[in-house]
Amino acid sequence: TIVLYHHISGSHSGYTRIGSVKTNSAGFYEFTRAAGVVLTNRSWFVREGDTNGIHSRTVYEKVAALVSLDANKTTGDTNHAFVFTGHLTPNHAFERVVLQEQDGLTGDDWTTLTSGKLGPGSKYAIHYRWLRPGVRDVRVVFRADGRNTAGVSDSVTVSVEQTQRPGFTIGVAPAYVISVGSSLTISGVLDQPGTTTPEPSTSVT
Repeated sequence: TIVLYHHISGSHSGYTRIGSVKTNSAGFYEFTRAAGVVLTNRSWFVREGDTNGIHSRTVYEKVAALVSLDANKTTGDTNHAFVFTGHLTPNHAFERVVLQEQDGLTGDDWTTLTSGKLGPGSKYAIHYRWLRPGVRDVRVVFRADGRNTAGVSDSVTVSVEQTQRPGFTIGVAPAYVISVGSSLTISGVLDQPGTTTPEPSTSVT
């Protein structure tokens, strides 16, 4: 008879007996833990029966937190907030996660933009606005604690466009994506400052 014990990191308690199995004819044994049971760092060992003297080595298992990420929009304007929301499993209420932006198109380096605090349900909402236009790949990271190792969300791509000044617009027709050699018309409206009255005979570059 083989008896399995575990200790959950951060529980401030000792090892707990999980269960027991019989070895087969070749002396092998196996324990199966169901999905959704092991959510935090822990350590394991086994004993032969309840004999204290026959003790395996201790195995340390590291478990990454699971981080989800959604954006309220994928296209927006400069100096207008995007809202990034998600959930951390298991519950890490009142701890912090960080919003990061990838450096370059294919780089492995990430820059931290800001952070957010997890609420009572282990949910977060991070508001961020960019001052310069461009396409960004962003992610949310949980930076580990005594219960879990670091967790990283899937990345989300957002496009930040230059905010237009009121009364000075630009658009293209027929579409933003065209075939090589096709024609394209760029047009817009220029109004007199602070009004909706058109500004005639004015050079636009």
